[in-house]
Amino acid sequence: MVWNNDQGLMLMASLPMMVCAQWTLVLLIDWVRERKTVKAYLMVFMATATLLYAGHYVYFTNTAALMALADVPYRICNLLVYPLFLLYIGQLTQGGIGKRATGLWLLPTIIAGGLYLITSLCGMTTQQQWADLLCRIIFSIQVLAVCWQGMHMLNDFKHKVENYFADTEGRTLRPISAVLILLTVTSVMSIVANLIGREHITNTAWGLAVPSILFSALLFCIGYVGHLSLFSYDDIKEAEAPQDTTIDEEMGNTTDEKTQELAQEVERLVTSRQIFLQHDLRITDIALMLNTNERYVSAAINQVIGCSFSDYINRYRIDYARKLHKEKPDMPASEIAFKAGFKSMSSFYRNMRKAGRE
Repeated sequence: MVWNNDQGLMLMASLPMMVCAQWTLVLLIDWVRERKTVKAYLMVFMATATLLYAGHYVYFTNTAALMALADVPYRICNLLVYPLFLLYIGQLTQGGIGKRATGLWLLPTIIAGGLYLITSLCGMTTQQQWADLLCRIIFSIQVLAVCWQGMHMLNDFKHKVENYFADTEGRTLRPISAVLILLTVTSVMSIVANLIGREHITNTAWGLAVPSILFSALLFCIGYVGHLSLFSYDDIKEAEAPQDTTIDEEMGNTTDEKTQELAQEVERLVTSRQIFLQHDLRITDIALMLNTNERYVSAAINQVIGCSFSDYINRYRIDYARKLHKEKPDMPASEIAFKAGFKSMSSFYRNMRKAGRE
């Protein structure tokens, strides 16, 4: 069977829409089964993207009966997708960004989308063109702002994990970081295409093939990564020990001298009892042993010792592993890694490489 241009055009125009619709359904099932808020956020993003690409499909297949109906929803969804993706990242890394911040991110969409809707309903052609230009400018700003803020959130989360767990394997959001980097790259294409306008993109299957396949692949990756049970802020909150309010009050009076003293206590504890050999060591373990607050311990390690909790503990583990290797050169690397406190060989090798660079 030989496909003609119309069939190829329909396939390329519908591909991103079908990918988003598939993941909307999968994430809905995930949310019903798991009741995880983060899945709901990504589901809303995917549902909005489905509507957005439905508008693309209507436009590029010249479905005249739906053109007028699809135009306004397309403009609004186009302004919603990036802020919604940022809300998803915020839920992953911070447990949400708060009502005020959410409102600020959505406000430009409400203003520009509202203006476009009003001018469209009132038949104000000249004003509608200005509203359309405003929508495109806001979209371009949103893309850059969301990518920058998203990276900032992911980096903050990475530092939080490194300052809470000695073993960060499986507890990072590297897949989301990779997706956001890809999103940043493809966003440049979005900005260019958005400023140029859909009317200037050729209405042939070959003309749509590259952007359609590229965005479909990216959206599939976002859906697949989100479908996985990623470690998130909620998992850190569940792992945290109950905070002693009296210690929290004492933290307000913390001085550099007290921080120095606590850092010395941490050093004595780690070296004398070799607690770095404990698998899945957490900063709360040290805080409980010293009868203090985990945030106080974290500040002492960061400010006085000058590294994250994870790096601090893993340096001791690497030194211990090297000592074991010298004493027993025939001991398998996997046994050395386990005895040194590492949960996996990948974590062992990664920290070995890091130590070699220092």
